[in-house]
Amino acid sequence: MSEPRELDPAEALAHLLAAVRGLPFALLGGLTAWVSVVSWHGMVEAPLGFLVPLLVATVVLVTVGWAVRRRWQHAGLALLAQLVVVLVVMVHRATGSYLPTPGGVVDLWNELVDGALAGQRYVSPVSTQHPEFAAVLLLGGLGIAVAVDLLACGVRHAALAGLPLLLAVTVSASVLLSPVSWLVFALVAIGWLALISLQESSRLTSWESTRSQQPDAADPGVELGALAGMGGLAARIGAFGVVAAVLLTAGITSQGRQLGDFGAGNGNGTLTTSNPMLDMRRNLRESADVPLVTVRAKEQPAYLRLTVLDDFTGDAWQPFDRTFDNTSVVATSLPPPAGLSPLNQGTASTWRLSVSRSFPTRWLPVPYVTSVLNISGSWRYSADTLDVISGTDDTAAGLSYSLTTYQPLVDPSQARAAGTPPATILRKMTDLPTDLPLIFKRVAQQVTAGATNSYDQAVALQNWFRSDGGFTYSTKPSSGTGTGTLERFITTDKVGYCEQFSTAMALMARTLGIPSRVSVGFLRPTKSGSSTWTFGTHDLHAWPELYFNGVGWIRFEPTPGGRTGSPPDYTADQTAPTQAPTQSASANPTTRPSQAKPSIAPNNSDASGQADSSFPWRLLVVVLVLLLLVALALLPRLLRRAGARRRWAAARSPAAVADAAWTEVRATAIDLELGWVEGATVRGNGERLQRDVVGTIDARDALREVVSFVELTRYAGPRELPADLRERLQADVAAWTEEARRSVDPRRARRARWWPRSIWKRG
Repeated sequence: MSEPRELDPAEALAHLLAAVRGLPFALLGGLTAWVSVVSWHGMVEAPLGFLVPLLVATVVLVTVGWAVRRRWQHAGLALLAQLVVVLVVMVHRATGSYLPTPGGVVDLWNELVDGALAGQRYVSPVSTQHPEFAAVLLLGGLGIAVAVDLLACGVRHAALAGLPLLLAVTVSASVLLSPVSWLVFALVAIGWLALISLQESSRLTSWESTRSQQPDAADPGVELGALAGMGGLAARIGAFGVVAAVLLTAGITSQGRQLGDFGAGNGNGTLTTSNPMLDMRRNLRESADVPLVTVRAKEQPAYLRLTVLDDFTGDAWQPFDRTFDNTSVVATSLPPPAGLSPLNQGTASTWRLSVSRSFPTRWLPVPYVTSVLNISGSWRYSADTLDVISGTDDTAAGLSYSLTTYQPLVDPSQARAAGTPPATILRKMTDLPTDLPLIFKRVAQQVTAGATNSYDQAVALQNWFRSDGGFTYSTKPSSGTGTGTLERFITTDKVGYCEQFSTAMALMARTLGIPSRVSVGFLRPTKSGSSTWTFGTHDLHAWPELYFNGVGWIRFEPTPGGRTGSPPDYTADQTAPTQAPTQSASANPTTRPSQAKPSIAPNNSDASGQADSSFPWRLLVVVLVLLLLVALALLPRLLRRAGARRRWAAARSPAAVADAAWTEVRATAIDLELGWVEGATVRGNGERLQRDVVGTIDARDALREVVSFVELTRYAGPRELPADLRERLQADVAAWTEEARRSVDPRRARRARWWPRSIWKRG
């Protein structure tokens, strides 16, 4: 007996590739599905908590599906096996056990219900205190992976796999305020187009291999050229679609851009930031008050600032871009604030601050005004706003630092007599969108009708929001700072929290020509020790600052006193200068936000802060959904027609014409549920169809001619392709198809037209 021959490396590689044939394609589909779900990373604070398990589970899913399909050639059985894998993964996450017992399934169900409620209750990104929401995202990601694998590998229609991929990206664009990353979108599109290309190439290779084994097979070069041409067109269409989708997605989602959307990296000199407005919105609704910043000082601190929102786009308040060109490195001393006279600088005090490790903010918590800052690391400040931002990807989490601060002295009489602000501040800090509804200016003028100067106008606006306007404080209104939300807030709803009160007052002040901006930070701390105070998540707050020459930027407090205590002393009718009050002197004890419902229901939800009163976004969404449904309804019929056109267009040899004709007859038989037997001879299937379709003599002759030509082409020697043969056979197939549709009941014929079974059943 001869010893087995040792395989050379090339042969070994060939055997290996043959053994795993189809697995790389399945893994590509799974990886593309996973990348599409990466777009959900902004929905939770710790996205790796579900993305890493999802990646591992996706690899297992597609491998199991590939193995089952390879062994039993059954897509349904593979889907069932994958669903079992999903159940095991989810039960393990919920219980820690890989055995899906009835009790484990119940625990899983409860976790998913709690996760769904958390997703509805809290604004993205959902806190790590609610890991059950990550379980919902994991299950959704597994569903996307299963759907992509089923469509691309199970039914072998890679083009349809784009639907779940699009769904994943659309979910991200709909839920998050920031645009979908162009890189994620591009990678998903590349993966999808690669799936289509590989699948079509595989079919073409298989067809060419079959043809080459026949003695009369024609040179496939012409057919390859035709398919390559169509592939080039498909690539151009796909590329255009990808670019258009990226631009459209970025355009639509940027309507909701708030703090943090500028500067995803340092490539263009823009500093990376977090989103304090979103953090505030979420944390005020959390039940637990998590400590974030601890301050050691002789007197109780208050109004600890994170950043300044000084740019109103019409859809949101946000900071002007912080870049390396318009910020300076913190080198202990900070400059005095704009417009503040040296005579109005109050008594200085020293603070020692520690930031919790659970507060990864790139905005450094500092009070206004900070004159000296001692901190390690790379930090930069804006001379216009004096807020401090990380110059790298590092955050303030776990840092300790010291600073010197003073409260500006505010003289109401000086503010009343203040002249016109500098042109740079006036132009920039009163800028408003050209399409801003006039209702803001009309209401502002009505509220301030008795005021004779800008300062008294500002005080009148503050008092209107706090007491005279009939507003109610609650953390349950429509969130956001777009014109649609704020218009309803000042006219009908009149229910909101500091986000709406501060941004509405700043916006109305700008309509009166008063430079305005919004600060985000902390309101008041809780005493936690001797000379020690702690700011927590429930202390997050927003307030407006208005500019007056001589006193600079003055803090106002339009949020009602149940939340904020007394208004600043200098907004009362006084003549002597007063120091901007600390909470120990002016604030009432903290009261929990009320849960009052709006007295008048909002006429348009704006939960994402993206509403716009001038554009019918809801109508646009409805129209897009309807168009998507229509496209989905038409897709099977269009795919069926496209497949037929492609086959006939590529038929340039007798073998290709015969293959196109017989494939179309087979597809029609399957669509109409006629007697077709896979693997039977051409003549055998032809006789069955003649029995099932009792049509005209012409139709029967047409089918007979098709059968004869296919048999001659497959079993006879090489033959020439007459000039009119393809057109004649195409007409024969069309004539028989029309007669076959007449021979079945109308319901079956309609089903064959709109939901052709042949697109799911490949030969």
